[in-house]
Amino acid sequence: MIIKKRNRARLLVGLTALLVVSALIFTGCSKKLELSIGSEKITDEEFLNTMNSIKLDVANEITKGSNVNIDESFWKTEQNGELPYEVLADRVIEELKQVHAVYELAMEYGYIDSASYDEIYKRMEQENQSRSEAIENGEVVYGLSSFSYNVYLEYEMDSLQKAYCEDLTNPGMEVTEEESKAYYEENKDTMFYMYDDFTIQYVRVPYDGYLTDEEKNEIYSQMMSLYSEADTNIGDYIDSYPELKEYYGEEEILSDEADYMSKTIGDVMEIGYDLDAGEKSAVIDQNGYLFLVQCLSKTEHDYKPFEDVKVNIEKILREEHYDQVVEEKAESLQVDCNYEDIYSFTLENIN
Repeated sequence: MIIKKRNRARLLVGLTALLVVSALIFTGCSKKLELSIGSEKITDEEFLNTMNSIKLDVANEITKGSNVNIDESFWKTEQNGELPYEVLADRVIEELKQVHAVYELAMEYGYIDSASYDEIYKRMEQENQSRSEAIENGEVVYGLSSFSYNVYLEYEMDSLQKAYCEDLTNPGMEVTEEESKAYYEENKDTMFYMYDDFTIQYVRVPYDGYLTDEEKNEIYSQMMSLYSEADTNIGDYIDSYPELKEYYGEEEILSDEADYMSKTIGDVMEIGYDLDAGEKSAVIDQNGYLFLVQCLSKTEHDYKPFEDVKVNIEKILREEHYDQVVEEKAESLQVDCNYEDIYSFTLENIN
């Protein structure tokens, strides 16, 4: 009996020790995140979702695009005096500050009632359900048929930006005439330049992969003859060159059509822009094509008038002002956490 009691006592001690060790291991592996940003407590899911969405970008920044295996050991190995997993954790917090700045601003001005992760997720599910029902009913649904969380977050943040910017009484939404004109002058060469209106005739022959060297040389010879013969317009003589006629075209290109037309004949347009009215190009061999281009007429333009683009400029400036308001809000948000715990949580959950 005494032996049995001793064995039982040893067994109980062993089980107790095992339970204590197991509890310690379990507690260490399942430690909850303790992080608040502004008025919101950040959930494990929100932190990890943000972490997973940016970790490859962070890794590429750390490695500067070099061919490094991004595995668990990478995050633990010091790079340039920093531990990558700590860099990642800091970036996650900064990203969350930007997101919650947008949402706290939206709550402040009455565009939403809640900025918690769970409520955003519910709104996403409601939006997905609404779109699914609309599709089932044969209704037109613009954009995606359903959202992932990250895509929905971007979608909702864009909507909140639009709502804020459309209310001109909101802080930062006043745009002065002087500011608009300064933006116009600073950006007119890249944003407000008007293409010339012009009419061109051209022969454009693809040969790379289409013609033998002999065929290409024959086409080239005919294009040279057309160039020499056409003392007026090449279109007046194209019927005399049946092998070239299938490659012939004529286009009137207005300034506001230039971007669209460039998708199909951008190479021809590039040659035509440098020609004066009535001028022909040489026969050009370029990028697997033979070109002969003539500009028939040209109306030169300068810049789009300020008054024509003023509304667009004001919209751009309001969006820039909004970004500044959000940045100021983000900087003001208090981060409540123990950073060492955040680093440990990040390291435990990198996979």
